[in-house]
Amino acid sequence: PLPTVEALFKYAHHIRQLEFSGLIPPWYMSIGCKNLDFLKVIGERCEVPPQSTHAFFRAISAYTPTLRLDSVYFKPIRAECEDDDEDAEEEEEERGQGHAEGEEQQHEVSEGATQAGGDDAQGHKDAVNDNNDSDDTRDSETETIFAYLPEVPPEVTFSRLKTLYLFDLDGTDYDKQPWILEHAPRLEHLSWRGGYDFEFPTQSFTSALESGKLSRLESLELRGSHLEDSEIAQILSRMNRLVKLVAPRTKLGPLAMKQLFQHYETVRELDISGCENVRSWMIQMFLCKFASLEVFMADMLSLQDITTDPWVCSKLRKLSLDFELGYVDKEEGITEEEVEEESDDEEEKDVDTDQEGDEDPAEDETEASENVEEERDAATKEVEVTKVEEAITTEVDVEQTVVETAIAVELRVEEQQEEAASSIATLVEGTEIASDEDVEESQVEAEGLQYTPIEVAAAMAVAQWDQQQMEADAADAEAEENPDDLWKNLVPYVHSEARQRIIFERLGQLKYLEELNIKQQTERPYSAAEQLRAGVVQKVLDLRLENGMDLLSGLSRLREFYFPGPQEMEVREVMWIIEHWGGRLTYMTGELNRRRKVNDKLLRLLSEHHIAASKAIY
Repeated sequence: PLPTVEALFKYAHHIRQLEFSGLIPPWYMSIGCKNLDFLKVIGERCEVPPQSTHAFFRAISAYTPTLRLDSVYFKPIRAECEDDDEDAEEEEEERGQGHAEGEEQQHEVSEGATQAGGDDAQGHKDAVNDNNDSDDTRDSETETIFAYLPEVPPEVTFSRLKTLYLFDLDGTDYDKQPWILEHAPRLEHLSWRGGYDFEFPTQSFTSALESGKLSRLESLELRGSHLEDSEIAQILSRMNRLVKLVAPRTKLGPLAMKQLFQHYETVRELDISGCENVRSWMIQMFLCKFASLEVFMADMLSLQDITTDPWVCSKLRKLSLDFELGYVDKEEGITEEEVEEESDDEEEKDVDTDQEGDEDPAEDETEASENVEEERDAATKEVEVTKVEEAITTEVDVEQTVVETAIAVELRVEEQQEEAASSIATLVEGTEIASDEDVEESQVEAEGLQYTPIEVAAAMAVAQWDQQQMEADAADAEAEENPDDLWKNLVPYVHSEARQRIIFERLGQLKYLEELNIKQQTERPYSAAEQLRAGVVQKVLDLRLENGMDLLSGLSRLREFYFPGPQEMEVREVMWIIEHWGGRLTYMTGELNRRRKVNDKLLRLLSEHHIAASKAIY
């Protein structure tokens, strides 16, 4: 049944879960829901037909299986007052009275609770009638004013609120949102999704943390917010305990990472996917230090970093991570795929000719042999011509490059000599000033400051991040000067089966893993080859038994598996998956084999064992 506003006021103190959606200010505060455990606020622009002010209040819909309202959902209706809608208003009033009578007949409460709720509702009903009689409601193209805009009553404190969702708060009354954070002393989880014109209230939030008003907060989600690294670090430094941090596509970096290390024993869920300042070695440090991790989502981990220290996060249930295995020339990959597609087409043609049959097989064989010989002769001639052309071009290029490099070396030597002569004088003057500054800094640092091992590790992480950043900047500068030599630094390590086994060994230790996503998360690698956005493709983890896939046999709890493609799986790999993961595995996505026929065959085999698999091509 749909309760009227009067009924909602009457039982407001019984409401435990509340969801609110709309543009108007948070007038749900004035209802008197003092015992909320769960509150979700979603700001969205509602396109609904014009209704009267009375219909606006009756737009409240609720699912009430028992007398204690477990979940209430508020949907605002755009209010308009027109003289022609009096009949519609009377019908809506009669309909609302019918709902109210049905609500009273269906549910019964104790006399004490009913009397208390009725006393609380009387004042709110008067406010409702006063607002209904006003003529302040109007609509325009740029502004919409709603009928019911009460102030927040002083008795509402949300003293039991534990979970708060604030989504897309465009157009809402911004001043009321920080008020909620300051009046929820038992809040444990805050989920924030910012709008286009409203950012996270960092200052009011940190002040509430410092004053102890949010001392129980341990879970934080920051989606769609353009928070800087320093702002995230400021928030994390004020939190007493941190269990969950979801901050995708933010500016999270070394400052926030330092504060995260203060909570390395308690963090169970961490989402840093899409964060441009997060490097591969930082991801490796999380996996090596945060033993309580159960959910971890990041972008890319280099094979060079994964070989440093073992992982300690054996409790992981969900892992989303991409492995950087090196890069190959995109043109080579395309030619290989084209050759394989042509071979598949030739196989299909052979099958069709076999099914149709030929009347003169001897003649067909002789013609086919002659065609093959002609094609070979033509191919050899083309190869010889291309070799001659390449030899000529290389000789010209070599001579030209030798001359250019000689001139460039002479110019660079002259520039270096001039710079050295000018910098000697400045160094002599700067050493005296720098020495005085160093003495002052050393005196400040020697005043008895003590650092914990965690702070030392975080400081080392920051220094390592700075070093990595300097190397990346140097690589960018070198790439701009010598664009032709980029290919030499493109593959900094060897893509071999032995190194792939290290990845399989790390993943095989995660016995509690239920969801594994190792597909390519981003096209922008976090390595020295970051500037090579064109002309290369990333190598993928080869999921074959001879490369070490059998080391994943311990993942018996795996339910979902997302892998990059195209792969080179055969029937034995799929049968191995069915044997070791088939007990719980329900879904996997990726291209099992680049050959279309083989891929379809493997998909059918999985389907026969009740494993849903998509044939998505990456």
